[in-house]
Amino acid sequence: FRNEGISPKHSPEFTIIEFMMAYADYNDVATATEEMFAAVAQKVLGRTEIKRNGETIDLAKPWRRITMREAIVEATGIDFMGEDRAAVTEQLKEALQERIHPASTWAELVLAVYTKLIEPTINQPTHVFDFPLEPFPITKRHSEHPELGEHFDAVIGGIELVSGDTELNDPVDQWQRFVDQRKRRMVDDEDVPHPNDEEYARAIEYGYSPTAGGGMGVDRLIMILTERETLREVIPFPIVRELR
Repeated sequence: FRNEGISPKHSPEFTIIEFMMAYADYNDVATATEEMFAAVAQKVLGRTEIKRNGETIDLAKPWRRITMREAIVEATGIDFMGEDRAAVTEQLKEALQERIHPASTWAELVLAVYTKLIEPTINQPTHVFDFPLEPFPITKRHSEHPELGEHFDAVIGGIELVSGDTELNDPVDQWQRFVDQRKRRMVDDEDVPHPNDEEYARAIEYGYSPTAGGGMGVDRLIMILTERETLREVIPFPIVRELR
C-alpha cells in the first residue's frame, strides 16, 4: 500500500515482486527483466507478441537501451549534464511549462522532465539508464558521472514496469548519503525521510558483495499482457466511487 493518487497506471494498493542478484550490476538486471517478460508472456499467452497503443510489441526481441541523457536530448534538445547548470535548470523549467516549486533541485527537474515528457512516449520495450543520483540513496554512484546513479527503468507502453539498480556497497558513501538526504528536506516537509538507517549502513561495513536488484509491478505486467488500459481492469477489488 502506498498513500498516493490514483491514475490509469497508479493504485494505492498494488503487488510488487522484488529480486536481488549477487555479483551483478544493473545491466544484468535489465537483461534478466527481458528474459523474464518473454518467458512469462510465452507461458501465459503462448506467444511473446502483444499489442499496445496500436503497435505490435515482441517481448522476445532485444529491448532498446538508452540513457536518460540521450532520451531527453533526443526529445527536447536539452543536455541536463551541460556545464552551465544554471542555464540547464532554466531550460528544464521551460520544457515543463508548469509551475515549479522554487526549491526544486536540478535532479528533481530532470526527473520531472523525464516522467512527464519522455516516459509517456516510450511504447516499444525500452531500458532507460543512468538517473540523477539524488533520489536514490542506496544506489551505486555512476563510475564516470558522479551526479548520476546506476539506476534503470524498464518501460513499455509509456509505463514503468521494472525499476532496478546496482546496489551501493560502500559504507562511507552510504552514511553520507543518508545524512545529505535529511539535510535536503525541510523540517515541515511532508516527504521527510525516515531517520538514518544506522543498522543498514553498519551491516554494509561488515561486508556486502557487489549486488543488483529490481522491483516489478505485477499489476502493471498483467495490464500489459492482457492489453488493458487501466489498472482497475486487472485488480480484483479496485477502488470505486461511492454510490450516491
